[in-house]
Amino acid sequence: MLKLASALALLLVGTAPLFADDMPMNADTVKWGPAPAVLPAGAELAVMAGDPSKDGSFMLRLKMPAGYKVAAHNHPTLGICNGAFW
Repeated sequence: MLKLASALALLLVGTAPLFADDMPMNADTVKWGPAPAVLPAGAELAVMAGDPSKDGSFMLRLKMPAGYKVAAHNHPTLGICNGAFW
């Protein structure tokens, strides 16, 4: 178990610089825009790192108003960094 935890820690530390150059450092620098038309109106989206139109890793942030609903669906490779979908 210790080996697995150590390997995971090294992986996380080793990949953090890949995102660090493009990632905004505070909320004032995040550039929000309308979410894609596949989502109901009212959501805003910000690209935090990477390029979602290309292969490879990227990070998005989604801002939704209170009571916002997204239809049930799945993402086989999605990881949620902060927050939750209920």
